[in-house]
Amino acid sequence: MPPNAILTAQINDTDDIGIEEGERTNTVDRQKCKNDHNSLSKKEEEHGEDGPTNEYLLNVAFISFFGFCILQGSVAFVAQSQAMIGDTAAMGVDALTYLFNMFAEKKKNKPLEDDGITPLSVRKHEQKVLRLKLEIIPPLVSVVCLVYVTYSVLSDSISTLLDPVEADAEDQPNIQLMFYFSALNLAIDMLNVGCFARAKKALGYLVIRKDIERYGDDKECRSECIQPFFSSHKDGIVDVKNSASYSSLAENEYETQSDFDEHIDDEENVKTEEINLNMCSAYTHVFADTLRSITVFIGAGIASMYGFSPEKTDAISAIIVSFIILISLGPLLGGLVKSCAELRALLRKASEAKDREAEILLVV
Repeated sequence: MPPNAILTAQINDTDDIGIEEGERTNTVDRQKCKNDHNSLSKKEEEHGEDGPTNEYLLNVAFISFFGFCILQGSVAFVAQSQAMIGDTAAMGVDALTYLFNMFAEKKKNKPLEDDGITPLSVRKHEQKVLRLKLEIIPPLVSVVCLVYVTYSVLSDSISTLLDPVEADAEDQPNIQLMFYFSALNLAIDMLNVGCFARAKKALGYLVIRKDIERYGDDKECRSECIQPFFSSHKDGIVDVKNSASYSSLAENEYETQSDFDEHIDDEENVKTEEINLNMCSAYTHVFADTLRSITVFIGAGIASMYGFSPEKTDAISAIIVSFIILISLGPLLGGLVKSCAELRALLRKASEAKDREAEILLVV
């Protein structure tokens, strides 16, 4: 065999070996990417990205509030304090709210499931709709319950102040019990506020949830992991017969790989922060309960030190507590309106996409 032929054969063999090694390397890299992502997701699930996770915060809040609610509820009737009864009822609503928030957080943070049929864009759309519903329903229920409880306590307190004869006929509230339990309640509130502060979520309406990409933090790793999804679409074009236009819910979902990398760059430069109404609702309740505890504590202290009428002091404290609750609901209501508008826009977008799908099928 001529030397040139031998050299050419060796070069071809070397190229084949290089291609095989490259394919093996790509396979290993993809597997490593998936393993790293799974490890990262597991770590974040257990410990959270920045301190305690949302579920941990809600667990602490639920256990502490529910336990103290039972204890204070039994004492509130003995003390005959409208402020304590109102605070206990509000804490019961708080505890149930934390329980619903915790369920919603677990439900909405479940990873996307690939059934092999539904396009990725549709699954992302459905997950976002579910997330919005879970962030609207629990806070809305808690708002309605809090408004009802507040109205009941407020009306009783006002009638106590406006009807002194009826007030004098009743037993006087136990100021000492009010003072001690409001101090204990304040300590529990500080515990929960401290937990929220450790998680950098102690800002009420400004509670932020960062959307972490499910393909890891590294842009190249994400592109490589998602590459197989686009490989089945030649030149980034989707066959209309095999893929309904409903998948157009996420714009530019089926792009070429270079376009997709560009899309990732844009996502890196845009803030992907949004309001988490579940955590906003939870912190609103913690913050409102802290202010209620401070109000009852100060009212009991003033009545004890200056000899004011315990019943009138308690009624005034209850009125102040009621207004604090109503004011604290403002930011949460604003977030609910925003999320409802976003959910409505998503549902309208899905409806329009289905209409386009029907038109395309009729044409085809």
